[in-house]
Amino acid sequence: MTDALKKFEGGLVTELDKSADGFRNFVAIQYHLNAWISFIGVTGDIEVGNPGVDVQLVHGLQGIVPQTLVLEVLLIQRPGIWPPVMTWKRASYVALAPVRYSDVTLDAPFGSHNLPVTQLP
Repeated sequence: MTDALKKFEGGLVTELDKSADGFRNFVAIQYHLNAWISFIGVTGDIEVGNPGVDVQLVHGLQGIVPQTLVLEVLLIQRPGIWPPVMTWKRASYVALAPVRYSDVTLDAPFGSHNLPVTQLP
């Protein structure tokens, strides 16, 4: 899986290469080790209001389509006084995948986006 993660972090850009809405350079890759075990990884950049905001992707409530992975974007403000400077923060999610996903939905407080999943052998 390390080669897949190197490609994963290497900047594969999908259709969600937007910066006007706070998301950019998102990619989703599912890596199959064998017929029973696979991993899925999602990574990208999210624009936040100050450098003190941490970003996490967590598994959300699964919808009625099992091939769609639903991830929630959590914005966590660290304590302290932070300058109001728009900053890009890297968000990533890696987990065992029980099914072969076809797309990923990102649910954020400021919008929702879909991106396709790239399948690796």
